[in-house]
Amino acid sequence: MRLTRGLHALKLRSAGGSFAVTNLAVTQTGAPAAPVLTSAVEGDSRVTLTWSGAGEETVHRIRYGTAAGRYDQEIPVGTASTWTVTGLVNGTTYHFAIVAGDAQALSLPSNERGAVPIGPGGITRLANWEFTGLSGAAGVDVSAAPRSASGNAITGLLSRGPGLSVGYYLGIPNTFASGPAESQDEYYGQTLGEAQARGQYYTFTITAAPGKTLTLTQLQFRPYFQSLDEAAARVSYSTDNTNFITAPAPTGTLVAGPGQGALLTVDLSSIAALQSATAPITFRLYLFGVSRYVTTGLGGPGDDLTLFGSYGKPPTSFDAWREMHGLPLDGSGELGNPSGDGVTNLVKFALNLAPAAGDLTRSRARTLANPEGTTVGELTGLPFARLGTDGHLHFIFL
Repeated sequence: MRLTRGLHALKLRSAGGSFAVTNLAVTQTGAPAAPVLTSAVEGDSRVTLTWSGAGEETVHRIRYGTAAGRYDQEIPVGTASTWTVTGLVNGTTYHFAIVAGDAQALSLPSNERGAVPIGPGGITRLANWEFTGLSGAAGVDVSAAPRSASGNAITGLLSRGPGLSVGYYLGIPNTFASGPAESQDEYYGQTLGEAQARGQYYTFTITAAPGKTLTLTQLQFRPYFQSLDEAAARVSYSTDNTNFITAPAPTGTLVAGPGQGALLTVDLSSIAALQSATAPITFRLYLFGVSRYVTTGLGGPGDDLTLFGSYGKPPTSFDAWREMHGLPLDGSGELGNPSGDGVTNLVKFALNLAPAAGDLTRSRARTLANPEGTTVGELTGLPFARLGTDGHLHFIFL
């Protein structure tokens, strides 16, 4: 709404039920458009933000805090469109927004993105869904985006298999609810095999971001059943979206009733295909063993669907060479010379030689032709590498 200059009182009235106001943003007429925060990629004690809407005359401020919609920290970043916020506490959820400003006024905040800084190998939430506000009513809630997702992964929407449907009778608050599709005569599969044959599942796909790997450790979800009957829940996964393998049975107790979903946990840590993965991984969650017309879904108090794991980098040929020869994987042995022949491990890797081979001694050095166009004398032997005081790596021919 547009307000005139002066003091204003704002009243909000609920048409039904209670509500709480968590945030109110006001901006001046003529202010720049709000930026769009496109990504928040977590790292070790840091989060890298990228946004659009930058202009030559527009400056930006990063606002963030540990509660959604409440920002107690601010960083002015000028006309930048990407920035890395450092000094964060690993394992803590931070919520970020961007504000644009010019000589006249500040914009409304951008959309908000949450991120949990974590170092490589640290366990974190890779994707999380919470279905507050969804209902499953006819024609809506066909799919659901995660509430938060790691910037080290690409997470797709949660959707239904062809054997499930939404309908007018699925108006169950705060759930991603379904019924058996008409194509299945509104029957659920009574076993996992029947549910698989009927296509009665919830599904999403997660893929490691470019240059990253994902190691998945745990999947937690809250299944909702209108009535239990012989209800059961299982999860399958695939790395090619064709061949699906059933994951270990979830632990936890099933509960019936709206909003009563109990948390089930599937251990993924022993599945080799889900460790250091770079290919897309698709999950299917099956809810079955209930009567005709019964409503099922996901949802309950707290987080409704969460995938836990860690991120890393794909191994390189240098990593393999280090491991083969027992060198530190962190690169701290690169300038070492265990054979004493004057040639560092870094150069020996480039020449595909063993660090302690001792085959590059001066007695074996051969004369190299004088490089064309240079005035230096002949070069003999192979290069010696050392870190100079200027911070650069210097190669010196012996």
